[in-house]
Amino acid sequence: MLETITGQIEHVRSHRTSSISESGNKWLVAEFFADEGEKKGQKFSITGEMNSVVYGWRYQLYGTWRTTEKYGTEFRFSSFAPIVPKSGAGIADYLDRNVNG
Repeated sequence: MLETITGQIEHVRSHRTSSISESGNKWLVAEFFADEGEKKGQKFSITGEMNSVVYGWRYQLYGTWRTTEKYGTEFRFSSFAPIVPKSGAGIADYLDRNVNG
């Protein structure tokens, strides 16, 4: 069953982007700070596919927890959604980053 975590990406450790939309051609390994839910106030590693990372934006990540001997406990997300700001300044920032012209 997929879990949901909400927060911000604080530091990218490894990131590969791709112009090809096939799964597996892009990845992200980052430090994530949860600002809601059970993990609120905690920082942990996340892994998954994300072509563009925007610092300062909040994201909802959907995935599962896993523990490996090499990397410890991390959240492996299979999908995500940016949380669009609702303030005037936040909306202006979102449009500035996403609308050409």
